Amino acid sequence: MFIKLRKATAALLVITLFCMLVPVQAETADTSALFGTISGDTYENSFIGIGCRLDGWHYYSDEEIEQTNQRAMEAISQELQDLVNTNITVMAAETADSLQNVNIQIRNVKDYVSVYNQYGLQFIAESSLDQFKSSLEATGMSDVQLSTGSLNIGGEDFAYIGGQYVLSGVPLYFRQMWVLRGDFLAYITATSILTDNSDTIFSYFYLLQ
Repeated sequence: MFIKLRKATAALLVITLFCMLVPVQAETADTSALFGTISGDTYENSFIGIGCRLDGWHYYSDEEIEQTNQRAMEAISQELQDLVNTNITVMAAETADSLQNVNIQIRNVKDYVSVYNQYGLQFIAESSLDQFKSSLEATGMSDVQLSTGSLNIGGEDFAYIGGQYVLSGVPLYFRQMWVLRGDFLAYITATSILTDNSDTIFSYFYLLQ
């Protein structure tokens, strides 16, 4: 069972990688500006204006983030890898039992910002559900159920895609919130195994003043 859970945890990052599979521009900002800071149990990212307090969680080191990225990329096809390998993972954390995970990825979407602003991220999230589901199923995930909605963090509404699926017989639940800041789109993905803890996990997030 533990092996299955670790395999499921390694696959959490795949969720983020599938989202918005479109060609991506090279980064136009100093990537160091995209990374937040960790102080004790608190993570804050001034670039996207959001922080969280994850009491007792383990924040991944740079080396652990790199290893997680590698496991996720190994789980998808080369064609998809070519589309998503410019995502930047800026934070990842998990509980001691590995049953809950959070990661934040940022990508440059300069060529699409006008479209996002015109139609809104909520509309784009709804329009991408079928593609998102097909991509998950193509990697062997079954019983995929997806929906979209809006999350309010500190008075600001953010679009999200959420749902559940089964991997190697293990049920996983996730919610991915989208944050558009200038030319960059951040994906904050919370995933839990066996039990849906999405509401609780996102209650740990707050807007920076």
